[in-house]
Amino acid sequence: MKILFISPRYSGGIGGHASMLADQLSQSGHYVKKFQVPHIPIKNLKNPSFTILSTIKSIVNRESYDIVHGFNIPSSYAMKYAKGKKKVLSLHGVFGEQIETLHSKPVSSIAKLVESQVLQWPDKLTTDSKATQKIYKEKFNLDFDVLPSALDTKQFSKIKNVEKIPNQICYIGRDSYEKGIDILKKAESKINGNVVYCTNRTWIDAMSIIKSSSIVAVPSRMESLPTTVKEAFFLNIPVVATNVGGIPELMKDNETGFLIKEGDVKEWIEKLSLLINDKKKREIIASLKSKIQEGAESRNIKQWNNLTNEIKKAQEDWKKIGFASKKDNDKIWKEFRSLCNSFFDERKVFFKSKDEVDQQARDVKKELISRAVEFNNSEDIQAATKGLIDLQKKWKTTKNAGRYERSLWEEFRKVCDQFFNKKEEVSNEFKKSLEENLKAKNAAIASFKKKELPKDYTEQNLQEDIESFVAIGPVRKDKSSHVLSDFIAVLKEKVKGLQIKPEQVELTIFKLKMDSYALMENRKDIFFKEKNNLRKRISTLENDILQSETNLGYFSVSKGAEKLFDKVNKKNEDTKEEIELLKRQLKMIPNE
Repeated sequence: MKILFISPRYSGGIGGHASMLADQLSQSGHYVKKFQVPHIPIKNLKNPSFTILSTIKSIVNRESYDIVHGFNIPSSYAMKYAKGKKKVLSLHGVFGEQIETLHSKPVSSIAKLVESQVLQWPDKLTTDSKATQKIYKEKFNLDFDVLPSALDTKQFSKIKNVEKIPNQICYIGRDSYEKGIDILKKAESKINGNVVYCTNRTWIDAMSIIKSSSIVAVPSRMESLPTTVKEAFFLNIPVVATNVGGIPELMKDNETGFLIKEGDVKEWIEKLSLLINDKKKREIIASLKSKIQEGAESRNIKQWNNLTNEIKKAQEDWKKIGFASKKDNDKIWKEFRSLCNSFFDERKVFFKSKDEVDQQARDVKKELISRAVEFNNSEDIQAATKGLIDLQKKWKTTKNAGRYERSLWEEFRKVCDQFFNKKEEVSNEFKKSLEENLKAKNAAIASFKKKELPKDYTEQNLQEDIESFVAIGPVRKDKSSHVLSDFIAVLKEKVKGLQIKPEQVELTIFKLKMDSYALMENRKDIFFKEKNNLRKRISTLENDILQSETNLGYFSVSKGAEKLFDKVNKKNEDTKEEIELLKRQLKMIPNE
């Protein structure tokens, strides 16, 4: 077929729909001509100038068509005088009402008179919404076929992936009273969001902004079936729109979006705020779900405690956000509460189970302490020495008693110390055990040195290897520091390039040193020395930072000085990180 399309604009809105339809028909083998007619770019003269100029062009144009298709009332005169077998007129909204909203009553009276005349000319009338169809049926008793405008979904493949911008609200449309942009601007300052106005952008740019947004706002005072709503839904973006025209045909209030009474700024503020809150709360839920599921089966005490703190913070953040949408608020709250309750139930089960294991270990070690007291009071020194050595071996092989372990160990160590302090020398059997422990630790160091650590070697794995080494037992005093230094050196070398953060390695190794020192008789002096050394080091580093910052003030700003500034600032940041690590180590030293 040979078809003529008449529309004032072929970029957005009605013109965009006409242009897309023309392209689709052309691809199907039809000849489609788009009537390109200029107009006077003055508000009150745009429609009249387009009507006059297009009509003149239609009269002058001698080309004949199978179908002549006009897309608004101003194009009707050109449609009438164009040569065509069939005439079609499509309206996207009620022309007379649009003119009354945008202009004075005298102008609207003329427009309504013109409207009543030109609607008699076409062979076929169409509109894109049932709302417009109903109004014209009641007003002029005319039958309009409803043909909703479609989206060319293939065009959306041109839109690149974009990052979501939190709390961003997007407006797509003309900067006009009809589109209600003034309503959104009044609400903007009172919502916790940033509104981006796309009034003069390419389609690609506008769609990219929609895709990056949290909400699309359509505050129109009148509409037929706005394409913006369809585009937002296609991109899975929530919509808040005015309850006018054909918009309710696209949306169901409080289910697929929010519908607001025309011009109600207060409700716009409320609904936009609710959707923003809704988004924030869903993000909290998604984040918690991910954290709770990660490593749930192998979570240790430290990880349980860290996650507990995160959930408590999330609960505080949740309270600060405020209510979500009426439809979803209870649902979202129940989901969040259920998520938190499930976590704390699992936490309770974990600690209850661990406490039961710890209590069993505690009972065993209390029995070992009772037997150690008996040996301490024995007159048979040789037998008592052998008995205590056996108890020490059993202590090493007994499970850790968790929160009871430290106090139990202190009690057991005290009993053992009391016994051996009474003797001039440790029994030959005990000396032998120290030598055996030394050999075992040296062997463990050599084995660990040859061991190939997996790429997924974690802090937990490191802790387990350290515990295995410590569990071997004490060695001779003159060898204790040496063997510990050898093991630490191997540890540091083996974990290089693995997933464990260097600062975490330093902290873990430092704890190993403190635990090892805690087994020594002169531990009080050692701990005091460690604290003193750390404090001196912290003080030195803090003075270094102060001095370097003071020195920088003497340099003038120049091209050569910028590199020096960057170098010194980088060094100071590294020094600050070292200071924080040293402070954390200082807190790990026991108060003896």
